[in-house]
Amino acid sequence: MWKCYIKLINPDGTKIVDAVKILPDGTYTKPKIDSTLFPDTWSDDFILDSIRAIGETPAIGGPRSHDGAMLHMDIVDGVEIIVIKIHTDVISA
Repeated sequence: MWKCYIKLINPDGTKIVDAVKILPDGTYTKPKIDSTLFPDTWSDDFILDSIRAIGETPAIGGPRSHDGAMLHMDIVDGVEIIVIKIHTDVISA
């Protein structure tokens, strides 16, 4: 389970948060600082469809030397989304 602490809500509806994972034994992981979350108004399907579509656009960066990752970026409903792919696998969005 993740616990998020909201630091900022942007005009586009995205949120900047610090997040920690709560492990089964009740301990917390090291915080993940300044993560950006999609707007609450976006459905899971809309988020996934947007990520897939951006991942199919021409790469704007890469390949990264150690793993061949490619960078893709576009704007959907006023939100800039960056997708990192290795081959056909999305590793971050």
